[in-house]
Amino acid sequence: MSQRKHIFQKGLVLCLILSLFCGNLAMEQKVSASSGLKKPTFSVTNRTKKTVTLKVKKNGTVTGYHVYLRKGKKGKWSLTTLALRTHTIKLTKLKATQTYYVKIRSYRTRGLSIRKSKFSKVKKISPYTTPETVTPAPSPSANPTNAPSGTGDDTAHPDELLSEVLYYVNEEREKEGLPAYTLDTTLQEAAGIRANELTTVFDHVRPDGTDCFTVLNELNYFYQAVGENIAAGQETAREVVDSWMNSSGHRANIMSQKFTKMGVGYCHTESGYKNYWVQLFSD
Repeated sequence: MSQRKHIFQKGLVLCLILSLFCGNLAMEQKVSASSGLKKPTFSVTNRTKKTVTLKVKKNGTVTGYHVYLRKGKKGKWSLTTLALRTHTIKLTKLKATQTYYVKIRSYRTRGLSIRKSKFSKVKKISPYTTPETVTPAPSPSANPTNAPSGTGDDTAHPDELLSEVLYYVNEEREKEGLPAYTLDTTLQEAAGIRANELTTVFDHVRPDGTDCFTVLNELNYFYQAVGENIAAGQETAREVVDSWMNSSGHRANIMSQKFTKMGVGYCHTESGYKNYWVQLFSD
């Protein structure tokens, strides 16, 4: 009897140990599930032949992000990088012709414990394609050397002029059965920067010597196709749209079926040709 009692006591101790272990495991799972970390959201930008940038929206304090990547829809997920205390994640060593899918989750460490959020939505990384750029040379109708003389339109509000340009451009597209352009806020910001730069250098080259589209890179704007129209001297939105429509290169941008979005920039000065205009288009 004493031997049976001894075996029973050993078994009881073993059950208690297992119970404690299971209790700790359940508690750890509960902490992880109630970590308070929201699943992150991000965008895919600046795809090059070998790299891509992920822009993560700030959402509370986190230690970093786990980034998982897979090749194609049926590929196997693999942890590709651990991003620490940053909201800009650059993935490298990509193949230009490969389609990837990416997802991330945030994590927070405290001592020896780690808390993880749920995974974000899966985002697609398309194969790299050479950006298509269209930069027609200034035509006589939009060239400062042939700009109309006058004092300029000092009474029109810039926002009104930009809205009018969009209206007249979409009016011309409607005549050809083409869909209207939508106004893109980042393109609008970039076009405003470019309009100010035209007062220094009237060209598709910026004052620092780089091409006009580097302004979009500075604003982290991703595109596959992009175009720019510039003009100087025209006093009204109607005049500048007519000038562009009467130039084959500028008209091609306005009527392009590859572009869906547009931004307009305008700058008025008291010297030079007074009124400077920019259109930026993208897909």
